[in-house]
Amino acid sequence: MTYEEFHVKPNFYHQDALEYLFYKDYNLSIDGYHQKIFEKYENENYSLDIHEKISIYKSIMDDDKESFIKFIEDELFDKDKILINEFYPESEDELSLLELCCYHGSVGCFKLLRTKFKSEITLKCLQFSFLGGNPEIIHECLKEQDPDENCMNYAIVSNNIDFISFLMNEYDIDINLEICGEYLNLQAFLMNLDITKDFRKSFIYSPPFSLLSLVEYLFSYCDDVNAPDSDGMRALHFAAIYNCKSIAEFLISNGADVNAINDSGSTALVHPSFVDNKEIIELLLSHGADINDKNENEQTALLNAVERNYKDLVEFLILHGANIGCPKVRLAQCSI
Repeated sequence: MTYEEFHVKPNFYHQDALEYLFYKDYNLSIDGYHQKIFEKYENENYSLDIHEKISIYKSIMDDDKESFIKFIEDELFDKDKILINEFYPESEDELSLLELCCYHGSVGCFKLLRTKFKSEITLKCLQFSFLGGNPEIIHECLKEQDPDENCMNYAIVSNNIDFISFLMNEYDIDINLEICGEYLNLQAFLMNLDITKDFRKSFIYSPPFSLLSLVEYLFSYCDDVNAPDSDGMRALHFAAIYNCKSIAEFLISNGADVNAINDSGSTALVHPSFVDNKEIIELLLSHGADINDKNENEQTALLNAVERNYKDLVEFLILHGANIGCPKVRLAQCSI
């Protein structure tokens, strides 16, 4: 599915940098909330060309050994050079050159760093190697580090079913169904169901795939439409987050509690206001959702909408009885 053909915007839940590139590439209009964030990226010259053409990072990305050798043989080269970049996972952390090689699957540059500088293979190297997808790098990293659940998560993200099976069979690491839904890895999701026969857990995490038939099938084997996961999240929460209206309607018609809270005190209503899903909010309200419900951080649907300057959604919520007298709402309005 492409934006050019269907004009459906992806759900960039908490991924502002990627959302910025999407809006910029398609020259889309932006609201006040995004404008503040996007100005930062604009000032920092963020683009799809993540690295400058003549840089060691670009050489690693392309696994260009010839240009990479020129960099590492320069007398001013720093083998401990690090990168902080929001387009990489765990972007708040410093990334070593070897970790970048693992991320990009750049086995040529990886070997050069290991041979010339004995660069340390960290746990992050192993984790990133399952994203980069180079079996030779994975093999070398496994000599130094033991895989963890993040390795499985990255294998899911990379949609490599062989890596997922390897981690399950050799290291007994479970498949993360929430990650499967977030990155639409239906194959891994179904493989887990086939192995575990855990219909209840699969039902909870099924809405993000936007497949009503899948949700209906799993529900037929599940005795509780309000079944929670370990964080108190229910199927309806995920339907709201991923803007799956038809699935939300199905769940509600089968008894889903629109005011059920997760462990952070959030109902399904609080989530869609983070991404301006007005249709889902309207559906929840029409079935008795409490418009002034707040989570443990005192966040309400209206406060979320005001903070993000979603003007249409703010008007809609106020018309439907949202409390505008809340001090936090007034403070947020003053700061916009």
